[in-house]
Amino acid sequence: MSSTRPSILRSTVFTRVIWACAAFVTVAMTLLWAICGSMVLRRDAAQEARILEAIEYTQEVYYRRGSDALIDEEIVENGAALWEEDFIYEVLEQEAQLIVLRDAEYDPIAGYHGLYADIG
Repeated sequence: MSSTRPSILRSTVFTRVIWACAAFVTVAMTLLWAICGSMVLRRDAAQEARILEAIEYTQEVYYRRGSDALIDEEIVENGAALWEEDFIYEVLEQEAQLIVLRDAEYDPIAGYHGLYADIG
């Protein structure tokens, strides 16, 4: 004797529930992606603005008062022109910026001597 009961997996209600769940997950993931993306862009823009502000300020000090004033007043911390690892960790914990001032031969004068920039 064969059963004439319809399978629940083939029912219209089950199919519609599956499609509704898929649509909900798709919309939720799209919204999450959009929100996270905008947060990342805002954070990047704020960080870029902070870096540009620091660059402008450093240039202003350098051009108005010279490299000695820049080294003495802005870079030298705790009496050390070249920063040690312990101080670097303190700077990073405060979310401050690491900087280095180099001479014409690209030798470090003051700041974090581990910073490297490709000038080629």
